[in-house]
Amino acid sequence: MSDSRNLPPAGFISGQDNRNNRLSPHQAARIAQEQNGGGRVLAVDRNDSGYRVKLLKNGDVRIVYVPGS
Repeated sequence: MSDSRNLPPAGFISGQDNRNNRLSPHQAARIAQEQNGGGRVLAVDRNDSGYRVKLLKNGDVRIVYVPGS
């Protein structure tokens, strides 16, 4: 269902430092896509306990939280 062509370029993903989270931003984006049946990843932002992933699907922007562990 997910397609790496839907992921933004590496420089567009914020919070690439992976020291405090087990998941990478790329993995969080894939999980968000899988949970929502696909969609284009617009942004991935890291916070203290996971990632906030913004998806565009069927013309709607969805905000998905993915825990970091």
